[in-house]
Parts: sequence; C-alpha cells; structure tokens
Amino acid sequence: MRLGLVLLALVGATASAGPAKKTTIKVLQHPTPACGGAVRPPLPPGAKPPKDTPAARVSFVLRKGKKNTSAPVAAEVTTDDAGQFTATLPRGTYCLVTVDKRDVEAEPGANIDRRCFYDWIQTCDAVITAPTRRGHIAIDRPCMSPCYNGPKPP
Repeated sequence: MRLGLVLLALVGATASAGPAKKTTIKVLQHPTPACGGAVRPPLPPGAKPPKDTPAARVSFVLRKGKKNTSAPVAAEVTTDDAGQFTATLPRGTYCLVTVDKRDVEAEPGANIDRRCFYDWIQTCDAVITAPTRRGHIAIDRPCMSPCYNGPKPP
C-alpha cells in the first residue's frame, strides 16, 4: 500500500542561517478508505466526515531540494504515536517522501504504468522549509498505487 501525501500548509522558515536546527512536523492521516469487500454506506445527511487522526509510525526520507532525486538522504524519520517527527536539518528546502519512494532508480512492477511510476517516484510527497517547529501535513492512504492498471481486487 502506498502512502500519498497532500501538503496542507507549506512550512515556513523560522530561524536565521547557521548550524542545523530542529524541525518538527505533525503528520495527520485522512480516514482510510474501504479497500475491497463491502462498500461503506454514505454518510447520513448533515453528518460530518470522520476526522483526521495522527499518522503513527510512518517512515519518511528527506532529501535536499524540491524533487525526489538520487541526492543523499538528509534524514530518515519515523513518526511517533502522536504522528509527529523531529529532524535536525540545516536551513533549506527539503523533499519529503515515504520510504517506498526511497529508491528513485526502482523499476515498476507488473500492471504499473511506467511513465506514471517515474513521475510519481520523483515527485515529493511534501516540500518543507527547515527549520520550523509547527509544520503540518496530511496523508492519504489509497488502497492501490495511482499508477496501477491491473484488475481490481475483490
């Protein structure tokens, strides 16, 4: 299962240039969709959709820049139970991706559209500016890769 990230707010720099400083990001998870099996019934009229929850124990890789390239990994982090991580990074812009996008030289598997796959793997799931102490992003957990072209599961 692939995690896709949607940036809720671009995280702004809060300190001057200098040595590496702590950057703290809170990651929320949108409610997981039903994947296969029975279809969830629609919400009753006037009902509010389920709230986002902390994305606990999700691992990410950060690379310098605005694109996921083969540049060295600046940090590898895993969110805590509250969906938060802290990394010590020099001031700058960083590409944040889930660990399934770590290997930018990876080959797509069966039933995966090649062009879509290469575009997907090179796209940052979020771009953050370090340092900051109040960054927020939200992730989606789709059932299947956005590049999958095979038969749907039961």
